Amino acid sequence: MVDAQELFLLAPKTAPPLTPAKVLGWALPSDRPYVMLDAAACVVGYAELNRMADSNSRLWIGHVLIAPHRRGAGYGTRLVRLLLEAAFRDRRVREVGLTVFPQNHRALACYRRAGFVGGQNHSCRFPDSAESHTLLWMSVPRRRFRWLSRRGAQ
Repeated sequence: MVDAQELFLLAPKTAPPLTPAKVLGWALPSDRPYVMLDAAACVVGYAELNRMADSNSRLWIGHVLIAPHRRGAGYGTRLVRLLLEAAFRDRRVREVGLTVFPQNHRALACYRRAGFVGGQNHSCRFPDSAESHTLLWMSVPRRRFRWLSRRGAQ
């Protein structure tokens, strides 16, 4: 079960409670949703690989979600690395990015383990939130992905 605060950090425009229908509604027609299964074919993760509105050579990862009872076992890092492989090897983009709340320490650690590096902060307002929130842009340029691949990090 995902609580309201965790849901806000994952999908600030999604009202609680999180349901399968809401997850299915996250992906736009131009996005590619991915589901990660374990060896028993049980769903353990979900994320999207999305086109950047202003570029055909850049993609962004959205809504990385790992089943609560599977967290801490490396599934998030594996899912993000698989998305990087799909982006760089299959779609041949030059950069993959994502945004994350700086206070989402588990997500930040996951993205750093997958090879993302921090960029700049920006402010954003979301529905049902009167305050401005800071988000961190992180990315993996193609050159870094190649370096990570040679090191065996992918």
